Amino acid sequence: MEPGILALLNDTNATIWSSNISRSVQNPVAQLLDSGNLVVRNATDDNPENYLWQSFDYPTDTFLPGMNFGWNFVTGINTYLSSWKTNEDPAPGDYAYFMDTTGYPQIFMTKNKVEQIRIGPWNGLRFSGTTNAIEDPTYKLIMVMNENEVNYREETIDRSVISRFTLSQSGVAQRWTWVDRTQEWVIYLNVPADNCDNYKLCGAYGSCNIAKSPSCECLDKFEPKDPESWVRADWLSGCIRKTNLSCQGDVFLKYSGIKLPDARHTRHNESLTLEECRAECLRNCSCTYTRWTWASQVDAFFGLRT
Repeated sequence: MEPGILALLNDTNATIWSSNISRSVQNPVAQLLDSGNLVVRNATDDNPENYLWQSFDYPTDTFLPGMNFGWNFVTGINTYLSSWKTNEDPAPGDYAYFMDTTGYPQIFMTKNKVEQIRIGPWNGLRFSGTTNAIEDPTYKLIMVMNENEVNYREETIDRSVISRFTLSQSGVAQRWTWVDRTQEWVIYLNVPADNCDNYKLCGAYGSCNIAKSPSCECLDKFEPKDPESWVRADWLSGCIRKTNLSCQGDVFLKYSGIKLPDARHTRHNESLTLEECRAECLRNCSCTYTRWTWASQVDAFFGLRT
């Protein structure tokens, strides 16, 4: 076996699992860092950019502060969470929690590759539709989007805070924080938080509010596509416009505090101003909404064409 390879053997010395490295090394060492990252590196080189292998690239069901979540297009590594098959078997289970880079980046949870939950696109401060506070005093949220990578990372502002984010076998993602006084893990965040997190619960152009009954309603200027199914609390058919777009004299209705629409079939241009974005959309009759985000502001603009 080549130097620098980690291997897991059984009692007969048969290899159960082994790591791989992309280049040769003469003096490798394995080191468990304070961050929880197990790394293989050259003994004389502790530069993270030169690690031969690191466990943070293969998180299975646990996401830790400092770990990248998303795509590295240079190495081809896609870092995502997968639930365990059983309590004793860490093989991939039914659920996956991953960054989708089709269109504008957003997060999905799937069960057997079928969408269960969608965390809205990044809005410059956080992923829209999440329940955590925009300015969290505990975590610094970092999103990197360029030609080399699309990666999300969290860092604890107070290094004494110990936390982890896990994906359970039943499809529940949870953030845990260690409370030293009681010597136990406490749940800080649940995904899904409620039924409104279920994928496409209210259908197209529908909005969900768990505090209302029924939870689903159509956005302004829209009405149920199938009113009879809505009476039966079956909202999947969604909503349709009360008046078709004319492509002449259309305006935008502003919405706040909602999860941004599925971004897999969108185009984005980070160089446009708000007015330029509006004008670009109005010139294209197939453009149905526009959003504009600026990282220094709490409320991003989301406008639906009407």
